[in-house]
Amino acid sequence: MEDGVLDIVMGKGPSAKTIRLNLEPFTLIGATTQIGKISSPMRDRFGLVQRLDFFSNEDMVSILKRAANLWKIEIENEALEKLSNCARGTARIGLRLLKRTRDYMENSTGNIINIDAVNQTMKLLEIDEYGLENIDRLILKTLVNNFNGGPVGASTLAASLSEDVSTISDVYEPYLMKCGYLKRTSRGRVITQKGLKYLEDLNG
Repeated sequence: MEDGVLDIVMGKGPSAKTIRLNLEPFTLIGATTQIGKISSPMRDRFGLVQRLDFFSNEDMVSILKRAANLWKIEIENEALEKLSNCARGTARIGLRLLKRTRDYMENSTGNIINIDAVNQTMKLLEIDEYGLENIDRLILKTLVNNFNGGPVGASTLAASLSEDVSTISDVYEPYLMKCGYLKRTSRGRVITQKGLKYLEDLNG
């Protein structure tokens, strides 16, 4: 990277030759969710290392408002706020929910997406006000009903839910931990007091 060259090995064994190509000045940008797996010498060569976090509700509103303008969707501000709360801080989820709400409105008599349309769409998708889906609630309920709240290993939990371990650990658990409903310990997954309170309110 420092020399601005690329060495390419042609052939194998004693007859192998190395061709060196000179590169024009360039900027290398990388993105990963597992920065620890990048070797330290490689990682240290990047001049700037930034950590991306979930979008805030204000950012999500701006993203959804821009998308609504591009897609020519009329939507009230209160409905935008509701969608941003359900988006789990992830833009692609928020955009997906906006599209599904638009689809719901196309089958109704309304022309402008309001809070009622969003509520009805979220009800059909089984998404609550915190953005939790049915599988998220099932994970928490399984921890409580089958394992007394934990701790339980990821593979055991995944088997109980008939899901892949990586799907549980990479897709669902990060947001549950962000909400404070689940924690990972050295002995396994454990539901938190906040998670228990969420289930109590759900049942109540």
